Amino acid sequence: MDTGFRHRLAPFVVLVALTLITACSEPRANAPELLDQAKQHMADGETREAHITLLNALQADSSLTEARHLLARTSLALGDFARAEKEIRRAMEDGVPGEKGLPILVRALVRQGKDDAALDETDELPDGLGDAVRAEILGLRGQAALNLRDVPAAETSFQDALELDSDAPDARVGMAMMAGLQRNAEEARDWLEPLLDREPALADAWSTLGDLELQTENLEAAIDAFSTAIDARPYPTLDRAKRALAYILTDNEAAGREDLSTIRSEGFGNHPYVGYVRGVAEFRAENFDDALAALQQSAEDAPDFLPTQIYLAATHHRLGNSEQALRAARTVYRAAPQSLLGASLLTGIHLSRSELAAAETILRDALAENPDVPALLGTVSNIALLRGDTSEALTFAERLMSQRPDSAAARNLALMARLLDGAPLDDSLLESVRTDGDEQSLYVADFLAASAAFRDGRMEDAMRQATRLRERYPDRADPMKLLAAVQLRNGQWPAARESLNEALELAPEDVGLLSSLAKVERALGNAERAGALAKDALELDPGNGEMALFVSDVAAARGNRDEARAVLENTLATAPESLQVRRRLAADYFADRQLDKVLDVTADLSSGEERDAPELLELRGQAFLLAGDPSAAQPVFARLTELRPESARAHFLHAETLARTGRLDRSRAELRRALELDPDLVEARIGQVRLLVRDGQMDEARRRLDELASRFGDRPEVTALQGWFALGTGDYADAEAYSSQALEDAPTTDVFITLVQALWAQGKHDAAISRMSAWLEENPTDATVLMHLAGAYLSLDQPAKARETYDRVVTHHPDHVAALNNLAWLSREVAPKRALELARRAYELVPQDPEILDTLGELLLRDGQLDAAHRRLSEARELAPDDRGIQMNLARVLMAQGREAEAETLLQMVVDGETEDDETGREARQLLATLRGSD
Repeated sequence: MDTGFRHRLAPFVVLVALTLITACSEPRANAPELLDQAKQHMADGETREAHITLLNALQADSSLTEARHLLARTSLALGDFARAEKEIRRAMEDGVPGEKGLPILVRALVRQGKDDAALDETDELPDGLGDAVRAEILGLRGQAALNLRDVPAAETSFQDALELDSDAPDARVGMAMMAGLQRNAEEARDWLEPLLDREPALADAWSTLGDLELQTENLEAAIDAFSTAIDARPYPTLDRAKRALAYILTDNEAAGREDLSTIRSEGFGNHPYVGYVRGVAEFRAENFDDALAALQQSAEDAPDFLPTQIYLAATHHRLGNSEQALRAARTVYRAAPQSLLGASLLTGIHLSRSELAAAETILRDALAENPDVPALLGTVSNIALLRGDTSEALTFAERLMSQRPDSAAARNLALMARLLDGAPLDDSLLESVRTDGDEQSLYVADFLAASAAFRDGRMEDAMRQATRLRERYPDRADPMKLLAAVQLRNGQWPAARESLNEALELAPEDVGLLSSLAKVERALGNAERAGALAKDALELDPGNGEMALFVSDVAAARGNRDEARAVLENTLATAPESLQVRRRLAADYFADRQLDKVLDVTADLSSGEERDAPELLELRGQAFLLAGDPSAAQPVFARLTELRPESARAHFLHAETLARTGRLDRSRAELRRALELDPDLVEARIGQVRLLVRDGQMDEARRRLDELASRFGDRPEVTALQGWFALGTGDYADAEAYSSQALEDAPTTDVFITLVQALWAQGKHDAAISRMSAWLEENPTDATVLMHLAGAYLSLDQPAKARETYDRVVTHHPDHVAALNNLAWLSREVAPKRALELARRAYELVPQDPEILDTLGELLLRDGQLDAAHRRLSEARELAPDDRGIQMNLARVLMAQGREAEAETLLQMVVDGETEDDETGREARQLLATLRGSD
């Protein structure tokens, strides 16, 4: 169902022509007449004609709120979702009620992929909405949550909508989408079919049904569903590309290519999903070079879309590009470890590269889908033995024996599994092995019997049998390894080392033997020899996480942290599936506050990896928080609460991110849950105090804080909270004292900033700057402190030092938008070309921020680029229409362009908003006087 590309991603509707038509329509009717004509067009189902007429009406009279509301509706119907959002926002500002406006706004946001914005707009619905409207909005809210992979929130919204209106289309489509994601095709159809009976022209429902049929390989039905969706919409969407894929998979290549040609002409040619479909078409036609070009571009634009990665791996494999095939196959397997296709793909590529160990790691999951394949049973049993899961190994080995009772290999495997699982060896089975008559069978039976004596603690018997095996088979390493195990159990460490060294001469590339000997050497105090052996093991098996940690620990013990970390980084690059290495690296990076590296090493975790190592999710979320990105942290901690529903800390962390992103009601609920699970969780109680302060309940916050301090006053985070509270209530001396005390035990950035603010508020400017400078000597990349230091220099009118400090921020954090913007402004006189370059970088990162646009516009004006300056400042004014500074800068551009009347209008607006001691107003008056004096 989930193709990874939703209809909202890029509906390409060319409405420029409609706008041009309005400019040429002469003679014009008056605005009310045009409005009436537009209504009639809409009543007759003539949406495009209504759209053109509404544009003309608003050109004649831009104050027609009803026309603007209807224009938003026609824009939505024609697929111009950005315009629909713009027009309905303005219409609602002008008085269109939420009953009419909010559904249009939310639908436009969801269709543009602005799902967070859609959730924000619907967090609290206004009073007075009818049930049908409320159900529509809730259905759209659910779709936004589902797009963000917040399935519980989506389901709640859908259910709430259906309680209000059991036939709510958006909610029913959403429930079908959710069922499709869960591979429940029957339930999805149950949601869609009654809806389509009632509303047979509902394009969203047909499109969702097409996704479902495509997913379940009902290709002819998918073609029919997508065809109906295409016909039902007046604007093009990706449904045509999906129909093209269905055609291609039914070997109707001509129809598929015709659809691809049409959709390219409609403006979707560069869309990653279209590239994927084109790649599939070329692959099936065995045009592998063309397939590779299309798939690579698609994968570059949408790296998380797994079907592209699957075909990309297969294409590289067919072309003999082994490394590239392996990378793409790993991407698929890590994202969907339970997929037989992904497992088979990766296994096949590993086997083609003679990487048996890596292939074996994957095969066990494949058996779940193919439970009776003997080759899989034997291989997975061996995998289980290698990983120490002897019970599972025995289960698979006995299943294999039941299918292949005459197989000597099956009997040997079953005996080995019994031995390692602690089960008694079957004498009849041992005897059946011996009666095979060959020397290998006799060796296997005797070795297993000796191993059973060792396992059962019969050390004398084990020593006797192992010694005899060593004498009878001097060219085999395993008897010597068994003898070493007996010697280790008896505390004979030097003798065990000798036995292992003998075995190593016979099997110098036995990774297990090297690992065991390395551990013995370390236990005997020979760290250098231990490290060398572990390195040898790691060279033979570069993905061996245990040996990587061993080598890293040896290097760290010698004081070589760089080497210790490099070992782990190299191992993870070779074996990204090694969770033990990933855990260690993430924790080390986090301890050093290398947040970008924490985010890199915790990225792209599969659902299985999340379940096996939830601590990686916690580190990822914490890294986002410390990097100042709570919006990115929120879904991470939401997932952590799914994996650890009884973890008070998980719920607290989720509450923290919800609070920081303004979702206070949900934050309170999560905080309550955390305290229900653990009433003494100090972090949660601290969060409770902070929320009370945010809500303005200062007396209750103080009471809770005093209670917290009385019970946990020795905890540095409680002391830090006392400092933060004192700062907020104006008790700066106490804030300084508490923060200083907390910093001694917990030197965190947040606590340090509280101290700096307390010093500054007391006028201790030199002390604050001195403390920040000292902090930055130890933490030179701390962006928060650097930004505070730069701000301090600006407050003291020391622009050169501020500029130097912002430069340090940009050096360490090249995408820090605020630093880029401020540095650009401060550099306007001393380095104008660099200033313009910095402003452009900030604009590329955040093109919709009015302050960024204002800075760039003024610098463009200074550089004489008047048209570009006018564009940027006009955009800034549209985003912040009441900002008098932006009005002033735009007026300057207009004056420079000779557009004095427009400039005068803007300057008068600035003057009209003048306040006492208003430098902007005074400057505007001077410019006005200049303009009027020149008249």
